[in-house]
Amino acid sequence: YQFINAYSGIGTFASDSKSISIDNGNGQINIFVFSEDRSRAELVGSYAGRGIWHKKMGNHTNIAGGVFSDDNSKLLVNIVASGIYQDEVGVVVYDVTTGESVDFPFDRLSVASAIWLPKLETYAMILCKDYAYCHLAILDLEKGTFESYFLKDTYSGSYAALEFSTNGDLLIS
Repeated sequence: YQFINAYSGIGTFASDSKSISIDNGNGQINIFVFSEDRSRAELVGSYAGRGIWHKKMGNHTNIAGGVFSDDNSKLLVNIVASGIYQDEVGVVVYDVTTGESVDFPFDRLSVASAIWLPKLETYAMILCKDYAYCHLAILDLEKGTFESYFLKDTYSGSYAALEFSTNGDLLIS
């Protein structure tokens, strides 16, 4: 084990473990790239937004500073109206190589889970209203829209009773 740097916040490693995104709670997601010998981490980008929260079994578990695509070129984060976590107003997908972004606004919904779908080369999210009425949303990155699919309309307690498989091929409710 090696101590590299100290950063305040919650992070997500990229799939190749060569970089990390960190949500430090100030409305910015910072991406750091590790040196080859892992002796330091350098800030390479900063993006407006907040990490994606994953609700599971009634507990709030943060999956940290966003969700990377498999090739680490895209990062999905929440768009927020203020610093309060209940003020989610959509998501944004950043192209971390060019800095370009696509916004996906939504009203009175929150992201219960998100995953990259490699076969479709896009993100899928579970969107919930009051964490009880949930549906699947598939993003169209080219058009800047998302398609909603009805999955659940019954009260599920304080969490979305929906989970993706690790590879994104399956969804269970």
